[in-house]
Amino acid sequence: MNVHLQKKSAFKVVGFKKHFPVVEGKENFEEIASMWASLTPEMMGQLMTVSDGEINGFLGVSDENGQENFNYLIGTTSRIDDHEELASIDFPEAEWAKFECTGPIPHAMMQLKKEIIYSWLPNSDYDQLPLPRFEIYFQGDMTSDSYKSELWLPVRRR
Repeated sequence: MNVHLQKKSAFKVVGFKKHFPVVEGKENFEEIASMWASLTPEMMGQLMTVSDGEINGFLGVSDENGQENFNYLIGTTSRIDDHEELASIDFPEAEWAKFECTGPIPHAMMQLKKEIIYSWLPNSDYDQLPLPRFEIYFQGDMTSDSYKSELWLPVRRR
């Protein structure tokens, strides 16, 4: 598993947010996939107009933490103060564990999440912070075995 620890300054993510129920104690992957599939070219264009350009792709942000429901946001990093049609999440400065993911989406990302939760976190010197985590989906063929994406997990040393 390829992981890098990185301190990141405070930042904001803006985008389209939905509220989902947890299914079998996990993120509702079917509803998240449906949300991504419903993203129109117009919606993508709207996100690109507010993007600060730091990331060449889109973020999937989840605040799932074992509760009955969670929020999921598809968006981009931005410096705008407020937008009528888009939700925003402000992230404080934090340390992040950045995991590289290789393979077709969504299977490769779901597998990576399992490895992090059941192997890396329990055996590392870190605990997850109570902040949303995010995935970065870069431009490219998401069905390719060589597609690269990332999962960022907020952490603190035990």
